[in-house]
Amino acid sequence: ARVVAQTAKISHREHFPMLVYSDALCKDFTFSLKFKIESGLVSQMAGICFRYVDPENYYVIRASAKDATLRFYKYFQGLRGDPFGPEVKIPVGEWVDLKVQAKGANFQAWLNGEKAFQAPVEDYAFDKGLVGIWTKSDSITHFHDLRLDYTPLITMGQRLVNMAADRYPDFNEISLYTIEETDGFPVNIASSQSEKLGLKGGKEESDAIANKNTYRARGKNRITTVTLPLEDRNGEPIAALKVVYKGFRGESSATSRIKALKVAQYIQSNLGVANLSDK
Repeated sequence: ARVVAQTAKISHREHFPMLVYSDALCKDFTFSLKFKIESGLVSQMAGICFRYVDPENYYVIRASAKDATLRFYKYFQGLRGDPFGPEVKIPVGEWVDLKVQAKGANFQAWLNGEKAFQAPVEDYAFDKGLVGIWTKSDSITHFHDLRLDYTPLITMGQRLVNMAADRYPDFNEISLYTIEETDGFPVNIASSQSEKLGLKGGKEESDAIANKNTYRARGKNRITTVTLPLEDRNGEPIAALKVVYKGFRGESSATSRIKALKVAQYIQSNLGVANLSDK
């Protein structure tokens, strides 16, 4: 079977090769795998890193064949916390099952189906992050059958759009656009239609954010599009809100604006203090 392998024989004791899955920012998860430690003069280790923020901030649960231990510890701002966990024989040259589960601030691990800690480990340093595989120094280790089960985190903007879409099911589309810092164009950061995410807006979205102007367009079959500013609690525009719906015959611009304003006011009332792009 194909494996992911750590093969570099780097003997530095503070060298920690990691491979993180960058597409899965998560909070609660179950991550299981099989590992086989082949060799290592300095270390013979395999582990799972999780709530990974960067190389200096993450949790890890690792097994050591040399020390016959399973340990949990935390790297915070590059400093390792005190490791703890049971003494358990870790074979060399044999496949071993390792599973880690995170629920909020509580973590548990299983080694070959046996629970590692009598009570879940509790720590509040990192509330979300990436997951991955971890080794140390010159550990020659193979990983196989990696399985990750998690609930994807969504941005605050997407959460607000989802709430608005549930409240106003007659709207065909509800989208939020913010100005990109890189090129100054508005981009869709949240939408009730997932295929619209990441698409760039135009002058209407830009002007709605910059000057608080509202735009209405009427298309075939009375499909109506309204673009207007979304404001924070201080009345400052932070995004452009676009709503699309099927209007009625003879519907006025004022009526369209009132419909769109209801959605805007609902979203604004639930904004809180989080940034729209925060997960």
